[in-house]
Formats: sequence, structure tokens, C-alpha cells
Amino acid sequence: MFVILLGGLGGHRFYVNKTGTGLLYILLTILGIAISIPFYFVISFYLISGIFVFIDLIKILLGKFKDKDGLYVISWTENK
Repeated sequence: MFVILLGGLGGHRFYVNKTGTGLLYILLTILGIAISIPFYFVISFYLISGIFVFIDLIKILLGKFKDKDGLYVISWTENK
């Protein structure tokens, strides 16, 4: 599953052509790592990104995740 392996980098968002939120996930993850390392923040952007990824995981498991066109993602493989 993309959301488990590449969730923090927005891999599952890029897969369904939601590039804007995919880039946002990357930005939040990078900012979170960059800020939390030198300043030891407990709550960082990385945690916020993790919450969004967790919400996406729940939506995927419940079958409520939509692609860019607003269609529910039923299968994560290409149908031909």
C-alpha cells in the first residue's frame, strides 16, 4: 500500500493525480524534519503530516478515498 510505505511523501496522493496535496505532504514532512531536529519540537509539521496520512489510511480502508475526478478508488491496480 502506498499510504503505508510512501504516505509521508504523498505517494498515494500522486498515484491518484492529487499532486497539490502530494506536494503539501512532502513539504510538511521536510519542514517537520528540518524544524524538529535542531529545535526538538514535540509537535511539528511531521506530526501534522502523519495525522493527514492516518486519515487517508482510514478512508482507504473504508473505501471512501477519492481520486482527482471525485471517483472512489476501489482498486489500487490499473484496470485495462
